[in-house]
Amino acid sequence: MWELLTLLILSYVSGSWIEHRHFKSLVARETANAKIPILSSNMKDLGPDVASLRLVSGCAVVGADFFKAKLAALISIFGGNIAALESVMDRARREALLRLKAEAEGADFICGVQYETCFLNDSNSRTVPIVEILVWGSAVYLKKSN
Repeated sequence: MWELLTLLILSYVSGSWIEHRHFKSLVARETANAKIPILSSNMKDLGPDVASLRLVSGCAVVGADFFKAKLAALISIFGGNIAALESVMDRARREALLRLKAEAEGADFICGVQYETCFLNDSNSRTVPIVEILVWGSAVYLKKSN
């Protein structure tokens, strides 16, 4: 019993610390990469000023800590919103988008962005939830005027 309680406390403290550091890193990198806008329009509306297009993607795999996994399992018994795992999804989504922007360095903007989510472990397993998010789009490079 004490082993489980110790594991839960250690998982909560270390998981919170790691998550806090990751969120700080995300905010700093999002601020630095704010210069590349993401547009939801498709490519047929781009016009004649396009010099080139390039497919870019970003992928991130993020797992929940043991404490969040056990909390989510407890909540899922009774049903309801599992807020403990929302931060895991948020971190993965933001990390994937930052990696997409890093691959599109020098682009004027990125359009047609789409996301795909995959859980890397089945729902019946006793492991912690792990999510992979893949994001892709078209990096657009405009013709430079002289």
